[in-house]
Amino acid sequence: MTAGDIELNEPPKDGITSIRFSPTDSHVLAVSSWDKTISVYQVDHNIKQAEQKHPAPVLALAFSLDGKFAYSGGLEGVLYSWDRSVKVWKNGALVKTLEQPEKVYSVDVMDNHLVVGLAKRLIHIYDISNLDKEPMKRESSLKFMTRKVACIPNGKGYATASIEGRCSVDFFGSTEEDAAQKFSFKCHRQKKGEAEYIYPVNALAYHPKHQQSFATGGGDGVVNIWDGSQKKRLRQFASYPTSISSLSFNCTGDLLAIASSYTFEEGEKDHPPDQLFVKAISEADVTPKAKTR
Repeated sequence: MTAGDIELNEPPKDGITSIRFSPTDSHVLAVSSWDKTISVYQVDHNIKQAEQKHPAPVLALAFSLDGKFAYSGGLEGVLYSWDRSVKVWKNGALVKTLEQPEKVYSVDVMDNHLVVGLAKRLIHIYDISNLDKEPMKRESSLKFMTRKVACIPNGKGYATASIEGRCSVDFFGSTEEDAAQKFSFKCHRQKKGEAEYIYPVNALAYHPKHQQSFATGGGDGVVNIWDGSQKKRLRQFASYPTSISSLSFNCTGDLLAIASSYTFEEGEKDHPPDQLFVKAISEADVTPKAKTR
């Protein structure tokens, strides 16, 4: 937590699972929780605007680029597509349910791609123009359980984060060029004496303007911003009260929402309360540095 962060009032009463800024309103933030709610905040006025109850905890939440559709999923292993207005957040109509073979941990959308991160390291990639079509099925490039997926804003691929302090970047295509661009890297690890502590990477969020820049958040309570093109860290924001469970840039890229919510990487223990923060982001925080010769 750094000076200037705004803490939002009335956070969820249980663990925060996913946060998403509206793709059409830079100050509207949707928040899902283990308490079976999706709450909507007007961050510029620091008020909770609405709260919607669900039959089960929502672990994954995403919106189409025009804000007309929402996608959600959770422990019951079902992906839901909703027709709703994010800006007004009236109850929307359930458009479709898609049974998944495992629990839905994460979901993201870019262009026509709907990427679903599932238990057992499975990745399903749907065409949102035809959700009845069989999805592209992959295994994560990472060896351990998936925590988050995030689509690259250029629509060419997606990033995956795992519990083993590691992220990967993969591409939708299957050419040799696509395969050559894939990479993974270590993050959210800390040296303490002779030991290295490895924390789960719970959160991923791409910047909407600088499309190779993305943020990660981990069980270490740290937020990093990376230049994916040069595989270098641009900024680090530390330390939040507990695990970072989710991150989201707003549509203009000048705000980053941060969920500080214990993700039980150390088992049951006393922990700080669940909190939501909003951080102002400068161009310097997210602009890749010029390559040096």
